[in-house]
Amino acid sequence: MTGGMEKNVIDLYTLQTHLKTVLEGAFPARLWVKAEISAVKARPGGHCYMELSQSDGNGLVAKVTAIIWSSKFRFLAPYFESETGIPLQAGINVLVQVQVNFSQLYGLSVIVDDIDPQYTIGDKEKERQATIERLGREGLLDRQKKLSLAPLPYRLAVISAPDAAGHIYESPGHDRLPSAPARDTSRWLQRLRSHRSR
Repeated sequence: MTGGMEKNVIDLYTLQTHLKTVLEGAFPARLWVKAEISAVKARPGGHCYMELSQSDGNGLVAKVTAIIWSSKFRFLAPYFESETGIPLQAGINVLVQVQVNFSQLYGLSVIVDDIDPQYTIGDKEKERQATIERLGREGLLDRQKKLSLAPLPYRLAVISAPDAAGHIYESPGHDRLPSAPARDTSRWLQRLRSHRSR
């Protein structure tokens, strides 16, 4: 109960319009924002909707909906993938140029105008270096160098289609390929070359 106090009442649309004016007025120009893509929903030939987020040691601290209009997405998506080797997908860090947008109906979002693939490439390289350092600490980086090479095979089998070139050696009227005697691979290779030169 508020007694006889006069209430200061505004409708929801007025509130949202005021928020739109304040937020978009505070960020009138485009700005570069770094964040992680936590979700992507795109349709061929349509708009792309992403969820950008930021986390720290305690978990998620911020998120916002990002929109790439179809007129931009059909250029930005292939450009990003050609430069980085990966598509726009959840789990990667990006640097995007955005315009702050507030809708009375849908709330806060950012409109993506551009993306810097070099930022993502640099981030992936940092991740690669961190993996190399971890493998080094765990003694796994040079583990394969300690493995001995397997001996050369003494017998070979050719598995191929009936019309393959190698199959003629098993066809009527052709000699069979010479088999390799144990521990005499070099001599067998010479015999094989002379057999193929007939």
